Amino acid sequence: MKVVLSLLLMVVGLAVAQHFGTAKFSFQSPSFQQSGQNTFSGLQSGSNNKKDRNVHAISNGRQYHFSWQANPSRVFNGRAAFTYCSGLGPGWSAVGVSSRSEWNFLKGILESERDLRYFWMGGSNNRGRWTWATGERFGPFEAWSPRGGEGRGQPDNRDPPENCLGALKNVYNDGTTWHDINCRHEKHVVCEKA
Repeated sequence: MKVVLSLLLMVVGLAVAQHFGTAKFSFQSPSFQQSGQNTFSGLQSGSNNKKDRNVHAISNGRQYHFSWQANPSRVFNGRAAFTYCSGLGPGWSAVGVSSRSEWNFLKGILESERDLRYFWMGGSNNRGRWTWATGERFGPFEAWSPRGGEGRGQPDNRDPPENCLGALKNVYNDGTTWHDINCRHEKHVVCEKA
């Protein structure tokens, strides 16, 4: 099904480019297709621009980069993930979640990737206060797991200090949820440019 959608997007992109004559499109192999307002993956306008190569999806005016699409074998500890995202260029940071719709988008990305079980997000804990790397306010929406490795609700600081935030896909039979995690662990990361 993904292959058919991918080919369809490529054909539509080429037809648009031919019709308007000035549009430049390139096709990047998508790992996730989501229907919805202002959401797409795989088809990028003007991809000859270096900045566009960092964009793997756009949703509600925000651009997203998925480290596993850029380099499937490269993973990061929590702090290195933040550095990787900011190194993509001005305005980039590890992803912050500002709404249920943004979380549903990110959750859909994780759930659509068969071989991906988790990724870092841009949340960090400083003396019991969670903040987003994007500078957005933490909350009012949160998706903490009701149970972690010891069956306790998240955040639980089970492996102290658990000062980084990850999205985990059913690791503890708890669906796709947020977990506080020791930053020494290595994972892929989702980056965001608002």
